[in-house]
Amino acid sequence: MATYKKSDDTKQKLLRSAKTLFYEKGYFNTSIKDISESAGVNRALISYHFGSKEGLAVEISNELTRKILKEISKRIKMLDNSVDTLVLIALQFRQFALFRKNNANYRRFMVELAKENVLVLGEKHIGFELVDIIKEEYQLDLSEADKRLAHFSITGIISSIMIVHDMGLIDCTNEYASEKEVEMLLKILDFDKALIKQVIEESRKLSEKINIRVGKNFSIA
Repeated sequence: MATYKKSDDTKQKLLRSAKTLFYEKGYFNTSIKDISESAGVNRALISYHFGSKEGLAVEISNELTRKILKEISKRIKMLDNSVDTLVLIALQFRQFALFRKNNANYRRFMVELAKENVLVLGEKHIGFELVDIIKEEYQLDLSEADKRLAHFSITGIISSIMIVHDMGLIDCTNEYASEKEVEMLLKILDFDKALIKQVIEESRKLSEKINIRVGKNFSIA
């Protein structure tokens, strides 16, 4: 039991150090050595717990996504609203777009991950889980290959949007970009236009009532 606790403590130390360094210095300017020294653990343990620096970054991104979905659901309940799963996911897309708009450190981290294809190629990326949730809830006839193609397609699209938007190559608001991301996800999964329009409109109305911020070291407030 003590061995398991020590292993978990080490993993959490690495996560805390990586969050601080990725937030303050960015993904590109943070090395495995930086993280291991900050955490006070052997650098080989990064490989043991996360596989690589990329795997560590995916873990942080996944953790943030889960926190956001949980916080959105909590705030929706406070409004006495019951919303469709697709609307919750659309709200999540909107929140991440707002984070990129309002928090330069978060935007830098995500754009750098996009440039390195970390989110697209991360085999443990939470996007696979989201596609599974949608498949089960809406009884979609998707093979394993279909699910993987859907995940890789939308993650690649979102990564590209983040990069070109950050470079100023497309002139649109973050809200507009997030709506196009939602639209493309649902089109890839073959939902009809009327439902897609409804999901986007409902999420737009609810987004105005949900005020979530990403703070220092990717904390949520």
